[in-house]
Amino acid sequence: MDTSESNVDTTLGNDEENGVAKMEVVEETENRYSRGRKLENETGKNAFALTGELFQRVYKISPPPEYQFDEVFDAANQKGFVAKMLFNGQTFASPPCSNKKVAKLDCARQVLEVLIGEEEREKMGDPTPPMIFQREDTWAEMLRQHTYALFGSLSQQNPIAVGTEKVIASIFMMDKDSSSVKCISLATGNKCIRRQNIGFHGKALIDCHAEILVKRGLRRFLYAQINAFTWDSENSIFEKKQAREKLSLCDRFSFHLFINTAPCGDGRLYTLEDTENPEECSEHLDRNKGRLRFKIEDGMGKISDSKLLGQDFDLERFRATRELYWGISLSRSTSLQSLFRISIRLESRARAPKGSPYRLNHPSCLSCQTPYSITPNTGIATQKVSINWNLVDKTLESLNTFTGKLLTGEVSRLSASSFFQLFASATQALTGKGIPDDVTYLQVKAGNTSYADCKKRLLNFFAEKNLGEWQTKPIEFSMFSMKELEK
Repeated sequence: MDTSESNVDTTLGNDEENGVAKMEVVEETENRYSRGRKLENETGKNAFALTGELFQRVYKISPPPEYQFDEVFDAANQKGFVAKMLFNGQTFASPPCSNKKVAKLDCARQVLEVLIGEEEREKMGDPTPPMIFQREDTWAEMLRQHTYALFGSLSQQNPIAVGTEKVIASIFMMDKDSSSVKCISLATGNKCIRRQNIGFHGKALIDCHAEILVKRGLRRFLYAQINAFTWDSENSIFEKKQAREKLSLCDRFSFHLFINTAPCGDGRLYTLEDTENPEECSEHLDRNKGRLRFKIEDGMGKISDSKLLGQDFDLERFRATRELYWGISLSRSTSLQSLFRISIRLESRARAPKGSPYRLNHPSCLSCQTPYSITPNTGIATQKVSINWNLVDKTLESLNTFTGKLLTGEVSRLSASSFFQLFASATQALTGKGIPDDVTYLQVKAGNTSYADCKKRLLNFFAEKNLGEWQTKPIEFSMFSMKELEK
């Protein structure tokens, strides 16, 4: 019997009088497996897929426990199935169902309820395996270890994070005086917003790639440190030197980026082995490496044509382009924060032309011992859910990558509108003056002339080196004001 088009579960129940099983129709209730059903709805995955990911990624059980099937028959000799699984000495069994698929799904939902329960998660302990340092590049390995340790801890508390770490990134801050390292920001994700969900009030995240979200998490930390400077400068990472009016990062601090795969851009088209064995790469493959690309929905990276000045904003630049942009200033749209402070260097992989008060950065790039094993273009599937965490909020935020907002539909703390409000708060704290309600986000950014000049030099550098054209967002995306955000 096929139950795929029915709203009820067809199951087999025992008939004690006849000693055989008979068919019964059991109405499906909303509160049945409520926590697991909620997780299924949020992730878009069924219970079978979720239990498999939890077993392998959180509980470190690979391969996962297998499902066993028993056949049962009703009075009319119609066959049914019972799915069973043994886990931690406990047997989970579905009620008799009309086919193996329904039975397996019911059993998986029972297991899922246990796996995401607090009692079982408390028994797990540290989900991160110990690292064995075999070479001298232990610094990169330490960043990797702490990234996955933090993600494992967040996954225990928030099962929705499981399975989102196919692309994971983090930013650490090192204090040279105390030799301490803190994770400032962590994020996962490899998807952009759908075109129809792009808004004009800065309330939707256009890009939910891990390396972009982790940078935005760092920006929240920097805003918190700017505010902290106003009331306790000794405990802030910023300082104000006599020769400068703006804040600058204390010399003892440095920032370091970790990402588990090549950033989106060239990393989407070329394998890491190409860069490790340059003598084996053909000239045809190399000639377009490092060029600016913009993303086409449901497509690959395209080299922008310098002759096409007016292009539709289908999506946007690849993330590798943005990482290069970090060489000038740590974050995209930091024209706001740089009104308060000078540029912060990222100890990563960016280069840019010099422009006062910005500087040329020559970051180091380290690799971990973990071998590269992802098949290009097919090894990573896009994820509906993306998560982010930062040291300021210390809470995990779950995003719907299709809408650019929280799974609940609320605005993300990493959105442009949220940062505009943080900027207004920092302005009030430092200068005692607020931002007029009718002043737009675009107007405030345009007020930082030194940042705009340095950005112009960077784009000219791209053009001179034949690296492609910079794809700019329409100005309408930045024309929202504080008054509009309060509505």
